[in-house]
Order: sequence, then C-alpha cells, then structure tokens
Amino acid sequence: MKPAEVEWSDPAERQSEMSFEDQISQFLKDSEEKMAEIKLRNKDNRRGNGYGNRR
Repeated sequence: MKPAEVEWSDPAERQSEMSFEDQISQFLKDSEEKMAEIKLRNKDNRRGNGYGNRR
C-alpha cells in the first residue's frame, strides 16, 4: 500500500506565495467544508425540539 502524500511545507509559507484571490477562494472552500461537516454533525445529534418532555 502506498503512503498518503504529505505536504511538509509551512502553511503560512504557502499562503504568502498565493495571490489574495487564491487565499480568499481557499478560505471560502475550507469554511464551506467545515460548515457542512458541522451541520451534518448537528443534524445527527438532534433529539427533538426540546418541548416534548416538559411538564
């Protein structure tokens, strides 16, 4: 089995080489992926609206 490719350079160093537009597009892509993951995780954790067990 082949090991995964690993990027060993410093992320800050890579960002300085990128244009501002590239940095913004990378940030938006990462943010959207993280938000999708959080929404999926929150959807799995919901057990109701909170009003069902109140007396």
